[in-house]
Amino acid sequence: MPKKQRNAFYFFMLDKQQQLREQGKVVSMKDMPVIAAAEWNKLPEAQKEHYKLRAKHEKAAGGGGAGVNPLPRPGRLDNTGIPLSERVDVVAELEERRRVERELLKKEWHGKDVIFLKFYFVAFQYLCHVEDVDRHLRYPPVEMALMEYSLKEGRQKVWHTLIHPGRIPTGFRYQAKLHSEQTHEIPPEGLDKQSVSDYRSLVDGMMKFVSHDHTGFPPLFVKKESAFVAECCLQWLSFMAGLRENPFCKVYELNGLFMDLSAHIGGAGLSRFEVSDLLSTFKYDHELGLRCSYHEDLENNNCALGEVNKYCFVMSDTLCPLYKVSLTKNHLPLESNTGIGDMLQLKPLSLKETDLGDKQQFKPQGVQQVPTRPVGRGRGILCLNAEDIRKPH
Repeated sequence: MPKKQRNAFYFFMLDKQQQLREQGKVVSMKDMPVIAAAEWNKLPEAQKEHYKLRAKHEKAAGGGGAGVNPLPRPGRLDNTGIPLSERVDVVAELEERRRVERELLKKEWHGKDVIFLKFYFVAFQYLCHVEDVDRHLRYPPVEMALMEYSLKEGRQKVWHTLIHPGRIPTGFRYQAKLHSEQTHEIPPEGLDKQSVSDYRSLVDGMMKFVSHDHTGFPPLFVKKESAFVAECCLQWLSFMAGLRENPFCKVYELNGLFMDLSAHIGGAGLSRFEVSDLLSTFKYDHELGLRCSYHEDLENNNCALGEVNKYCFVMSDTLCPLYKVSLTKNHLPLESNTGIGDMLQLKPLSLKETDLGDKQQFKPQGVQQVPTRPVGRGRGILCLNAEDIRKPH
């Protein structure tokens, strides 16, 4: 006998049930309608659209029809006490979630010239993987970078900060030290006078950085394999800031954006494997100024600022020619006629603890001029303020 078709409200109840489980509350599906009904009725139509698309996709895929495995017999439990009839395929759910996110994003592109759209990249370095704790505490961040990017203008502004990871969880000091030595080399105890510990002001600064209208916060894009860590880091920051909800709940895979932008111009676009290879390139690892000053001194490429810069370079190098956008120093390092290249290095907006407070001032730290000289592959850097990008030369 075919399954009953699941509607949008059913998928909303699934998400709500998962939230309750993360809070340590086990609620059966038969009790969820009473719990979720009031919240569903107050949900804006824009958010309901997410669940309607999931229901529509399941129907199109043949959900509830022939060829679909029947649900397990009611009453049977797995080894965690969850009814088998309510057990969720986590991988399938994640893939479906990513697919819906991409569909909603592409829907917003209708009637717009995508080369002018702003996208926000995010990257983190973390203390270590802390097991057997709540989701929002699994990956305490030690470094973060945000970038505003568009195909037309390239990098518009960049924000970078080191983060104090708080007290090292009991039993994880060795793992934290080992992870630091093998990756970013930021001390597990943080860096004095550099690692920010005012988490509320940090989150407020992030919200100010990405908010440019009144339609809510835009999605943050991160490489696919780093998406879960980024979500955990953002939840950790919101938790440490004392917020009841994480304002940065939309963390999208950069791989999907890359594929969709390549196909939007027409044609099949790039494949998942091609995008993965492009985002894993080492081509720009030796660019002077790619990384923050701390990692530049250590010549360490495990840098959050370096990661978002590479996102910009790879997407610009691949997509701008498709959209007939002229490449500039905002997009990627350029070769000069003399064989020595230069790159426009946006001075990252820093969040100093002495600057925290109601004013929330995030200003570039002045202009730094670095002489052009052969370094690595023979490249130098011209360091300017973000405002200088828009000045005619």
